[in-house]
Amino acid sequence: MDLKECCRFLEDLELIPVTILDTDDSIQQFCEQYYLHSAQKSLQFDNLKKLLSELTPFEILTLQDHFQIHFLFARMEYRNLCHFVAYGPFCTELLSSDDAGILLQHLDIQDLSRNDLQEYRARFQVQSQGKAQYAFNILLSRFTTVQTLRSIRALDESFIPELTDSDPETYKKLHGSIIRKRYEGEQQLISYIAAGNSAAAINTWHELHRKMEFRKLGHTLEISRSSAAVTRTLIRFGAIQAGIPAELNDDISGRSAIYISRARTIDMINEEHERLIQEYCHLIHRYKTRHYCSIVLSALYMMEHDYAENLTSSSIAGEIGCSVSTLLHRFKQEVHITPGAYLNQVRMKKAAYDLSYTDDSIQEISNRVGILDANYFVKCFRRVYKLTPSQYRKIHRQ
Repeated sequence: MDLKECCRFLEDLELIPVTILDTDDSIQQFCEQYYLHSAQKSLQFDNLKKLLSELTPFEILTLQDHFQIHFLFARMEYRNLCHFVAYGPFCTELLSSDDAGILLQHLDIQDLSRNDLQEYRARFQVQSQGKAQYAFNILLSRFTTVQTLRSIRALDESFIPELTDSDPETYKKLHGSIIRKRYEGEQQLISYIAAGNSAAAINTWHELHRKMEFRKLGHTLEISRSSAAVTRTLIRFGAIQAGIPAELNDDISGRSAIYISRARTIDMINEEHERLIQEYCHLIHRYKTRHYCSIVLSALYMMEHDYAENLTSSSIAGEIGCSVSTLLHRFKQEVHITPGAYLNQVRMKKAAYDLSYTDDSIQEISNRVGILDANYFVKCFRRVYKLTPSQYRKIHRQ
């Protein structure tokens, strides 16, 4: 394959544009194709041409513009001619609407909406910087005698204005005001969680999120994960004040931490904040209004969230840290049925939902709710709903 064919192959493989910039017209066309705003100085013809002219055959220039769009540029000798090749644009992460608004605010850009910025960034593939550099290096090594791994020279156009030591008093007052407001908001969030007030807690969290001052936005996904850890800590404090058992508190918080560590977008992390707040507030409201003891509350939570597992009274008691007899006595006293009967109700309720809203087979749904024997599942379901799973699906199909 020649250079153009290899560029097209890499573009089709990674879904990231690969452009040969060997004439002024191709450079001008490249700038016009990806130019959005005057803040993108590197995508102005004269500036890009100057950047390319300064490239050596032994390096890759990595560029991040003001809107966190990434480009890779390299110079190569092919068939006794000098060629410049661009890999990109691509993004290393997604930005939520709120993050786009924060970015525009810090850049002091008022003639571009957050929606327009999001639509612009949505045109480009999300790829890690390291993987992009590796793929680009492979392409370059195919057509040059230069060592396979070129040196990397980074250029970051992003600039976020911030106060400097030239005005220490102003900075001190502003910093103190931000800290006080954030502390007040955090105390409010803890109080609303402790009261089980999910609506007020979610609104307070949104206010805290909007007011958060980012000095750098280069790794927004990681910042969001760090912010989520702080939020979980505040929520845990509220839950402790409400009397939620420490073991249960740790279990709920741990599940959320695992989910956020695997989240791939900021929106996923933000949605998890809201879900976690609602889960805690529902649990606290239940604890306060029904006056369940910590043993019963923990058992209820386990059955409602781990119903697909092979749960028994013995395994639940072992997880909670009490004897089987204590669990059975407390549970029957406060819930008025046995743990086994309650677990069966949870499983049948989940199964009924899947029968109404999915096309999954009876066996699949049976397995999903923790009952491997489909015939036994049918008997359990019929005992609760007075219908077979097939009859229920026919009546309640949505």
